[in-house]
Amino acid sequence: MTRAEREQDLITYYTGELQARVDRDLPEPRVARRTAYLDRLRCENRTAVLEIGCGPGRDGEAIAAAGFAYTGVDLSPASVEACRGLGLRAEVASARLGRRHGLRAWAVLQYSVGRRIARGAGAVRRH
Repeated sequence: MTRAEREQDLITYYTGELQARVDRDLPEPRVARRTAYLDRLRCENRTAVLEIGCGPGRDGEAIAAAGFAYTGVDLSPASVEACRGLGLRAEVASARLGRRHGLRAWAVLQYSVGRRIARGAGAVRRH
């Protein structure tokens, strides 16, 4: 399977799941991780969040409401439109952007704190 085929499979899956994801409550452990992540960003005087794999914007909405400049990217145009419908800045993009974009993301970092974010950051490489 080519990369383009894998990405199309993901787009199809997440587009089909979109409404169910919007309707489903976020699990409390995920909300707690998000809160801890935002607290950590505040302690580090960070002001912006780039979310790779933003989905329909449920976390993005909370991140923006917490006062951070927010940008989400997702393969699914339907997810990006859902984010934009919430007033969020979002773009259709692949997380593996390549050399001309200056960033290559090999994994999605989701609300990792401490050593876990350091390990995950090793998966993101600047050229």
